[in-house]
Amino acid sequence: MDDSTNNRYGTRSAANPTQLAEASTTIKQEPIDEDVPDSRPKEPSAATMQQEASSSNCSSRDPLADEIEFGETGISFQNAFFNVVGNEIKTENIIAEEIEDNGDIVGSSTKRRKICEEDSGDDSSATRSTQQSACTMNPPSNSSDVWHHFERMENAGKCLYCSQVIRHSKSSTFSLKRHLASKHMEISQGRTQENISSLRDLKSYLKQQSPTTVASRFGAKEHLKSYSVETKETLDDNLLKFISKECLPFSTVDSDAFKQFCSGLNPNYVIPSRNIVAEAILKEKYVKSVQRVKDTLANTTHVALTLDEWPNTDSTTFYALTAHYIDGNYTFCSSLLECSEFDVPYTDMNIAQWIRRVIDDFNVTISNVAGIVTDNRPHKMSAVRNLNLKHLPCFAHTLNSIVIKCITHTIGDVIEKIKQIIACFKANNTATSKLAKVQTQLNLPRLKLKQDIPSRFTSTYVMIERFHQNKGPLLACLESMQMQHTLQSKDWTVMEQTINVLYNFDCAAKIASSEKHVMPSLAGLMIQILIQKTSDLLNGDLEDSVHNMARSLITDLSAISDPIVNQCMLLDPRMKRHSFENKDEMYAQTYDTIVELLAPFMATFDTVPDVKTEIATDPYRQYLFSDFINKVNVVERETSNPDLKAKRELDEYISAKYIAMTADPLLWWKQNESRFPSLYKLVQHMFCIPASSVPCERVFTKAGQLYDDKRARLDPKHVPVMLFLQQNEF
Repeated sequence: MDDSTNNRYGTRSAANPTQLAEASTTIKQEPIDEDVPDSRPKEPSAATMQQEASSSNCSSRDPLADEIEFGETGISFQNAFFNVVGNEIKTENIIAEEIEDNGDIVGSSTKRRKICEEDSGDDSSATRSTQQSACTMNPPSNSSDVWHHFERMENAGKCLYCSQVIRHSKSSTFSLKRHLASKHMEISQGRTQENISSLRDLKSYLKQQSPTTVASRFGAKEHLKSYSVETKETLDDNLLKFISKECLPFSTVDSDAFKQFCSGLNPNYVIPSRNIVAEAILKEKYVKSVQRVKDTLANTTHVALTLDEWPNTDSTTFYALTAHYIDGNYTFCSSLLECSEFDVPYTDMNIAQWIRRVIDDFNVTISNVAGIVTDNRPHKMSAVRNLNLKHLPCFAHTLNSIVIKCITHTIGDVIEKIKQIIACFKANNTATSKLAKVQTQLNLPRLKLKQDIPSRFTSTYVMIERFHQNKGPLLACLESMQMQHTLQSKDWTVMEQTINVLYNFDCAAKIASSEKHVMPSLAGLMIQILIQKTSDLLNGDLEDSVHNMARSLITDLSAISDPIVNQCMLLDPRMKRHSFENKDEMYAQTYDTIVELLAPFMATFDTVPDVKTEIATDPYRQYLFSDFINKVNVVERETSNPDLKAKRELDEYISAKYIAMTADPLLWWKQNESRFPSLYKLVQHMFCIPASSVPCERVFTKAGQLYDDKRARLDPKHVPVMLFLQQNEF
């Protein structure tokens, strides 16, 4: 410890209990202000001091060390030690746990005797005696500067900044200092010295200052106030959202840089440990989120499901099941029910049992499930049949599989030539640099070549389009670098025509993947439009391979016909009868089916009062009105037939005005509920069904980030929980 620190304690000498009784205690008294009450106790006698010293081993409490609290800051001036030099009273705080290199404790009688002897200089023996007596009269107790930042408690201290209670031993305040150093790094632990001449002046000075000034003098900050339990929970929620949404590891909370960043935002916030986040907060939020989804599904009458699977890179397969429904505001909503590892054989029975177990966990009955959307794999379709539910093939998967098959069987040789050239450029940095240089020389955009993903036709389309856009630079590079290839001029024509044919399909795929909820009616309309636009291209001059591809696309698309899709198109106020142009037979079948579905919603035969009972009490009325009443009852019985009422309501809807394609059909039905009450109930049942299982694929996109890209070490048991919280916006 430096000399300046030692000199602070140089005015105090050692004394044993016997010497304390004999020591003189001559302290020069200063005049007392009459306006300020003299709170200092009278000087004890030598006998009293000897008795207290012998009983407490020099640990008697200094009467001048009374604690004084100022305002709301909780800053206290306690156990202040003072000594007398000449006519001045100086204050000092003793840090009991500071130890010098030689083993002497700073503030101990042995060390202070050495300092007094070394620094006495020209001081008179009387002055030294006065200093020693003053020192021995008021031994310090727990007077560390750390108490400027804590409220004193029994064997503990309450932090004035975060209100956390820190326990400490009787002889050390190290735990309090460690708390300040780790949780409140910006707080200064040094002493605050003021040019004040006496202890009474110091007390008076502090009393006159505002709480803000006192807090600033002692290193406290007024704005760093403790927060409530609700605020703590909100901060924990935000932390978990940050980790889950960004797919970050739980060890992020242990990072020193992250702790420093959070401390700068809110020094009062105590960051939970990694284990607390993973085992406590994560599970708590998961349980609450599950209950919230259950409560939401309990208030819905019809639910549609989507099922999909995702094979991981380590041969682990995950299955996901999502629920889709229309809420009280008549908007589409989706909730992930479960995404978990499927560790049993992928048979139709096991899949059906897994689906039933998941929907039972969320209290969803089979009768409320409007249908399940899956791809066209046989084991999934069979699982849906085992559950006696309606199956709707995924529009996106169906379209993708049709286009890939047609491309492979017709222009597959051209696709292979393109892939080989792209692979050569990807593997040769010189060729890549040469291509970029030629693009610059020709004032063309620097477009990089892209390799396709065989399982996605959209990537094949982008590959062909990008390759054809670089036709000039590619031919120049191939010729200048003498690279061998088998491309012919005919192949470039095939590429151009293929781009024209596949452009419509690429637009349909983007619409299906970009919208949050694709209705079956929109999917059915897009199929009809694709057939029409592809048929129009057949009238042009196409290469044989491209012509065969277009013909195959039309044939496969025309084979897609699902009753649910047709019914949704007729019930969509944007389409109705126009969606069945030149398809009168299909329209008639769909019309009759909707009438049958409406019948249960219609009222049964109205109860017609018996004529004899109605007019039996009045013979004159019976004679005069009986024929008329019979005719009215016959008409009422005929018009109250459920099928007739269903047809009348359906015809009135079809004759209503169409709405724009950009309008919301659900909103239209909500506004016309009273006008078409039975159709409204049927629409609620059918419109909750999505056209594709894209929501499940979005889940697997997150799963890939969690399990492959960013979180390869994530415990598999945490994957379902993290995905559930991500998708359901806890």
